[in-house]
Amino acid sequence: MHITANPVPPAPLIASAVNNILVNLGITRVVLVAHSYGTFVTSIILHDSCTSHFPSPSMPHPLLAKIAHVMLIDPIPILLHLPPVAYNFLHRAPSSAAEWQLWYFASTDPDIARTLGRAFFWTEGVAWKEDIRRWMRIEDPRNEVPVGGDRRRRNFAVVLAGADQIVPAESVRRYLTGDAEPCTRWVGERWADWVDSESAGEVVADSATPIASGGNLEVLFYPGLDHATVFDTPERRRPMLEALSRFMEDV
Repeated sequence: MHITANPVPPAPLIASAVNNILVNLGITRVVLVAHSYGTFVTSIILHDSCTSHFPSPSMPHPLLAKIAHVMLIDPIPILLHLPPVAYNFLHRAPSSAAEWQLWYFASTDPDIARTLGRAFFWTEGVAWKEDIRRWMRIEDPRNEVPVGGDRRRRNFAVVLAGADQIVPAESVRRYLTGDAEPCTRWVGERWADWVDSESAGEVVADSATPIASGGNLEVLFYPGLDHATVFDTPERRRPMLEALSRFMEDV
């Protein structure tokens, strides 16, 4: 995050830049994996991918067809409208060693502080459940309907640390799963076609929606872990890598 005229490039520029990189490398399909601030950028990319009129309103953004599945680790954009992320990162007085480390090396870094204070607009990258489902359902050139009417959907994985000092992980978990009690691995099959019921937090399958392959949501929850500590040991990384391997097999 160097100080530039545009600390965070506009969403269309981010999407186009990522697409250009993939084109130059000859990569046609990817699993998009992001962590922390990268999940906010990913959300911006996905928003642009779904709404861009490139090169015309009748054609999807070329990046859209390249994204097979998505994994967000310690996600910033989900429930970003709530106070915890902004407060924990920018305004909280540090008390623990981990909080002092975050404050000294990140929160008060000049470039990071300038980006978050002057160029970070939560409305541009916030990810609602409806957005995530739309990303999972949206059609692209690779989503042609084969014989039998089965349509491929994107799978989506979210990795949460229960004691995350930035992200309100428990609230995000409940928001996505609708379950009061946490579990280490939660899978919502064809979650892309679920709809919110009248009961608070409850989600049910939409029987009126045609059956589609994929479209699953997987939530990995690590009680007691802090932000980014899921990477620290092979045991912690294993569930993520297993999910990522499944995604890669479908690319």
